[in-house]
Amino acid sequence: MENEFLIESEMHSPGRLTMRVVGELDAATADRLGETLGEWLGITECVIDLSDCTFVDSRGLSALLQCRREVGELTPMQLLGVQPNVEHVMRLAGLEEYLGLDVPAAQPVR
Repeated sequence: MENEFLIESEMHSPGRLTMRVVGELDAATADRLGETLGEWLGITECVIDLSDCTFVDSRGLSALLQCRREVGELTPMQLLGVQPNVEHVMRLAGLEEYLGLDVPAAQPVR
């Protein structure tokens, strides 16, 4: 189905929440990310799989920032499988480190 949006969430091991985003994270869908996060208690780590997320706009970035705030600054959060176009938007906004963007090992830090 075209423009299908879906968030799957699962608690792995005690406190390790994984959310998988499918489709476009934009003004029409962004609130669902926070709603899904709010369904879980006792989060000690948050992983957001964006490998099937095809687009993120400013409202989608805002939802990811809200997730970062909700889980807390000291709780590990990581974004996995970020598509190049989505990664580009995050880097332009300067949010890649704050949001826990999965940086490929092929890019050495100097």
